[in-house]
Amino acid sequence: VGNPMRQILHGGVISAVLDVAGGFAIMLSLAGDAEITAAKFPNLGTIDLRVDYLRPGRGKHFIVSARIVRRGSRIAVTHMELHNDAGELISTGGAAYVVG
Repeated sequence: VGNPMRQILHGGVISAVLDVAGGFAIMLSLAGDAEITAAKFPNLGTIDLRVDYLRPGRGKHFIVSARIVRRGSRIAVTHMELHNDAGELISTGGAAYVVG
């Protein structure tokens, strides 16, 4: 999704992928907690998202990674990166999520 003539990803797709990756990293971290059960899994919502677009989103496939910077009792913060199939860094992001 984006510019089909130039085969470039749309910025909204890039930001959505970064947001999902950050949230997924937190969900995986929460799933590892012994006191969290499937019935008591907390809600998660994005409260802040910043995306830096470094290059046009060109590539055949893309790899997103996320790491948790801090996970508190109510707020979690992540840093995310999106690379293309050539290993070029396309964008970075930082996000804060409310957990609970």
